Amino acid sequence: MQRVVYETRQQCDSGVEVICVTEKIADCDLDLVRSTVRGQPVKIIQSSAIKIAIPKSTPAIRPRCKVNYQELKAHFAKHYRRSLWKDVVMMLVEEFVKDLEWEVVLGQSGFKTKPAAYHWERFKKQYLATMPNCRQTWSTRNMLPRLEEQPWLQAYLKEDKN
Repeated sequence: MQRVVYETRQQCDSGVEVICVTEKIADCDLDLVRSTVRGQPVKIIQSSAIKIAIPKSTPAIRPRCKVNYQELKAHFAKHYRRSLWKDVVMMLVEEFVKDLEWEVVLGQSGFKTKPAAYHWERFKKQYLATMPNCRQTWSTRNMLPRLEEQPWLQAYLKEDKN
């Protein structure tokens, strides 16, 4: 774009009068060598380039590397493979994984995130509230402490401390 001050002629009742015009003109409509604006001959007095600052759009935020929690789900399924409560536990695991995935998205967007240990504590509360009778059996009484000792879960819980 160019800011151009030029003189042109305009027809009026008493004849032709010379007027001075200042306007912003696209480069394709201005020919400084031939002294024309939109194909009309004019007398160019002053010309200066201007830059129109268009606000930059923010790019879409895409995850750099998508964290795959399928392995975590597989470990939980293997751990609860014989349990009568397997379907209920897997529903809780799905919610736990969904919370972890959401934290990854928030972290990549620049928001402050909660550690995986926070979501693990929420999972434990939901687990204990959902299965009150399950805690009385000998095989599942100590299930949560045994889970917390598993190396595949420790990897997620220790990740927050480093």
